[in-house]
Amino acid sequence: MNHADGEHAGIKIISLKTTMVAIVLVIVGATAAIVHFPWTLTSRRNTENIVHRLNQEIVLGTTEEVRRLFESAVTTERTIVDMFSGGAIDYNNEQDRQDFYLTLLNTNRNFTGISFGYPNGNFFAAQRENQKNLRFVESVWNAQAKTAQRRVSFYEVSEAGLKTTDIKEMTDKFYAPERPWYQKALVSNQDNWTEVYVFHTSQKPGITSSIPLKIGENLVGVVAVDVELGQISLYLQTFQVAKTGALFIINSQKQLVAVSTPDESTASVNEQGVPQLKHLQDAGNRYLQLANQTLKQNIANGKLPEAMAQITSMQELIYTDPTTGSRYFISLAPINYLDWMVGTVIPEADFLAEIRKNNQRLLFAMMGMIVVAAGASILLSDRAIATPILSITQAAAEIEQGQFELSSLTEVVKRTDELGKLARVFQKMAREVYDREQKLKQQVQELRIEIDQTKKEKQVEEITGTDYFQNLQQKAKTMRQKSRNRTEE
Repeated sequence: MNHADGEHAGIKIISLKTTMVAIVLVIVGATAAIVHFPWTLTSRRNTENIVHRLNQEIVLGTTEEVRRLFESAVTTERTIVDMFSGGAIDYNNEQDRQDFYLTLLNTNRNFTGISFGYPNGNFFAAQRENQKNLRFVESVWNAQAKTAQRRVSFYEVSEAGLKTTDIKEMTDKFYAPERPWYQKALVSNQDNWTEVYVFHTSQKPGITSSIPLKIGENLVGVVAVDVELGQISLYLQTFQVAKTGALFIINSQKQLVAVSTPDESTASVNEQGVPQLKHLQDAGNRYLQLANQTLKQNIANGKLPEAMAQITSMQELIYTDPTTGSRYFISLAPINYLDWMVGTVIPEADFLAEIRKNNQRLLFAMMGMIVVAAGASILLSDRAIATPILSITQAAAEIEQGQFELSSLTEVVKRTDELGKLARVFQKMAREVYDREQKLKQQVQELRIEIDQTKKEKQVEEITGTDYFQNLQQKAKTMRQKSRNRTEE
């Protein structure tokens, strides 16, 4: 192990593959975040605008529908006046007026009844018991007895038409000229709506639009169209404004006239027969309570007039639940009939729930795409970059170990890109290193031989140059000389 290896032995080294995986994940994640978060913020702003516009459409649409109910009643009674005064329908013919009234009532399913009262106290009317049953009332007033003889025919509504189910006769004290709708028509001399009162037959609170029928200057009678408050509530229930929330109608005293929630009553009748409308603050429904709190807050801070009758245009308010942070859109818009206003309470979640669900789906889809993209990027980068680089690293390790065949570069050198070029250069460099190493070894061997010969010569020279060797050499020479002399003798 060399010094560099020793320095890194105690350090945990992150591999190239791990580094590339981390880089890919960071890049893909950052790209997703750059796309997702600005999109989310923009989406929220756009959603708030959409919610605002949808809420406006709901309130204005609901207000318009309620106005149509009122206008339909007025149009119906004017049609009756035109038909009676023009002679198209004989209002004194029992069968003609009965068929005419029952047809009108069956067609206008939001009406509770259509009536006609004579100045002498006589009266006839088509009345709705429910959506499947109607009745027709003929009432003849006896001025001396101060009683009315009634004949009531009951009908079942079917696809084939009206089917008579029963006929009853009775006596009561109903006198048409004393009813609020009759007196209202005489005072105004035109079509007009009554305040809330209790209907004679059903004993339920409602309102009536009435108009006098005159031939010349002579009063023939009064035409009236009845709408029970409960019928208006049923009418509100037909509106699909949101998944939850509430639609309601209040008057200028903030008393409930109608509400779309079936669990909430709006009025009761006291012992004197006077209808008692429930105040908004006494409502049990949660959304109506939120509406009452919102109105109180905005009246207190001056955003709404204390006199509700002064509201002449649509008012949009927002209530934020202090506990949950949930927001609710509360709106009020005058109907321009009586002193009534249509109100809505719509949770923001009703609009955002589907959007949030889609956002979650999009987030999961993006996460899935990130995983797939990261996996594909890792796989491709591993094959295209990491593996070739690791092969070159392996080749460097083989060279370090004295192996110069470089089998790890076999596939990389076939590439035509920069890594292939690097591998070929590395392979060429390895061959040159191998050749230089072989030459160096040969040169070292030759140098070693020369060094050995020089050493031997030096050693011999050192030996022969000593005094001892010189003495021996002199003695040997003397002995050789003596030997030659003896031979000559």
